[in-house]
Amino acid sequence: MNNIRFFDSNVYIGRSAVPRHSIVSTPAELCAHMERIRLERALVFHKEALNDPVFGNELLLSQIKDFPSLTGCAVLAPHASGEFGNIREYYAD
Repeated sequence: MNNIRFFDSNVYIGRSAVPRHSIVSTPAELCAHMERIRLERALVFHKEALNDPVFGNELLLSQIKDFPSLTGCAVLAPHASGEFGNIREYYAD
C-alpha cells in the first residue's frame, strides 16, 4: 500500500455546531490527523463560509497558506444574491 496516494475532497476546518464534529478544526490539527492516516492532500473549505461566504473564504486562505498539503475550495452563494459582486473580478486575483 505504500504506492497508493490518497486525496480527500470533502474536508472542512473551523468549528461545527455539533461538538463531536469539531475534533479536528484547525489546519495544524487537520495536517497532524492526515499524517496519522497517511492522507497526502485534502481539498478543504472553511465552516464559516457556510454562513458568510466572503468572510469564510478569506479566512480559509489566510489559515491554510502555510500548509501545502491543503488545497482551498471556495464556498459560493448563488450569484443572484450579489455578495461577490462581479464573480470574474472576485476570482481575478
